[in-house]
Amino acid sequence: MDEKSTSGPRTGEERMIRQSIELWVENAGRVLLLRVAAGRDHPAFWQPVTGGVEGEEDVREAAVRELREETGLIASSSDLDLVARDILVPISSDLSVNKALFRLCTDESEVTVNPEEHTDFRWVDAAEVEDRLFWESNRTTWGLVRPSP
Repeated sequence: MDEKSTSGPRTGEERMIRQSIELWVENAGRVLLLRVAAGRDHPAFWQPVTGGVEGEEDVREAAVRELREETGLIASSSDLDLVARDILVPISSDLSVNKALFRLCTDESEVTVNPEEHTDFRWVDAAEVEDRLFWESNRTTWGLVRPSP
């Protein structure tokens, strides 16, 4: 399976599509959520590890990099389970995000958030995750990765 970004420059009336990743990290039945500070267009909210694909990296490389940058956790690309690809999320009238969705089970629980991206983190029981999520797209992807009861 080719996991390279396929997005390119926008031309004319085309919608720009940005390749991104979403990574759900699990540890002993708990799920890692990161808190994003309030912005102009949104209140503070909780989300999994997320981020864009940079340059020529593939989505697995992007997920490993984002995990390290956002949490300080280290994983290899082979540690990641690819759950789904090509999840298209409209952001605005001229921008969509094309997500690759991953799951990582880890024994590591020591998280160091990047203060430029997040204000806090929590390991949350799987049963509580959906209620903490702000974005519908995160609730949708959580439905795809959530552990079976």
